[in-house]
Amino acid sequence: MKKILAIVTAISCFNAAFAQADKNDLSVAVDFKTLAAANTLGNQQTTSALQSYKSGGAAGSQFFTREWCEGSVTTATHETINNYQLLYDKVNQDLYIRQKDSNLVIQADKSQVATFSLNINGKQLLFVPAGKYGNQFDGSYFEALAQGANYSLFKLTKTHFERADYSDMLKVRNGEANDAFIDNITYYLYHNNTLEKITVKEKAVRKALPAETQKIDAFLSAHKSDEFNEELLANLVTALN
Repeated sequence: MKKILAIVTAISCFNAAFAQADKNDLSVAVDFKTLAAANTLGNQQTTSALQSYKSGGAAGSQFFTREWCEGSVTTATHETINNYQLLYDKVNQDLYIRQKDSNLVIQADKSQVATFSLNINGKQLLFVPAGKYGNQFDGSYFEALAQGANYSLFKLTKTHFERADYSDMLKVRNGEANDAFIDNITYYLYHNNTLEKITVKEKAVRKALPAETQKIDAFLSAHKSDEFNEELLANLVTALN
């Protein structure tokens, strides 16, 4: 595990570059090296270390997307950085930024990230710092599945590495004994400045929102044939707003 995580931590460290870069440096036209030079980088390294690890035999992935993807970052000073590629590390809850096909990588300072988004298959996924909703989430990011004036639905994905269990002979014989990255997913409903853990089940939603029974009934009546899954829950929360 130490060897695996060392590959990521060896990536160029970028501490508070967003805070020290001036407004012009955060424009979409800025040269990436100029942005990176806003603070002293750590031990520079090419992206090949990340890519060679991702091609390993472990099931699952340390990263939200297996490849770099297009995205944007909005800083704590409300500047938006576009036209770069992002890679989100689910294990360490770290965000990496680079120009397309560049070997120079920036690790974003979490205190300077207001939001970031990943563009995946034509869909934009939004992430927000989870620490603003509770100290126990400091250093992590929520995926915002739905946001509104009354209700928001957040998803927390924490990933850990698990070694293969070679004592399970059945799995060994079936070729299923592999190292793996395991996702632990938790959903939270935010309402009246309160964050409540919730499961993707109709009963759980009704229990959490007794005052919205009529609206929930109407929404589910219009989606009788739909599976009650993450997407439906997000759409329900959006409808309640």
